[in-house]
Amino acid sequence: MGFDEPQLLKLYATLLADGRVKRDRDSEMYQYWLDRVNSGETPTAREVSDKCGTTIHASRAAVRRYKLGIVPKPLSAGLAPKTVRNIHALIHRALVDAVAWKYIARNPAGNIKPPKPRFTD
Repeated sequence: MGFDEPQLLKLYATLLADGRVKRDRDSEMYQYWLDRVNSGETPTAREVSDKCGTTIHASRAAVRRYKLGIVPKPLSAGLAPKTVRNIHALIHRALVDAVAWKYIARNPAGNIKPPKPRFTD
């Protein structure tokens, strides 16, 4: 048993592309709320909650934000590069310990360059 570089690179690529566990329900709630408002209705937090499958507390806070004009930014399905770099650091450190304790002969994470962080304006 052991890790090798291609497995780690595949893991990082998967995390970047589709690593987010929780769905982006804020954008879904906003779209439902906006469609109802544009059709002349005033949706309640309960209606938003029932339609989008969220808690009443989350939908109440969301409706308050939407009424103030705060529009949610859509989230990608993947994790941020910084998060993947943190995961890489954790794996690298664990494998350093595994080499020191002679569980494995070498650290495969030592030769891998984690994704670089994105800088946005």
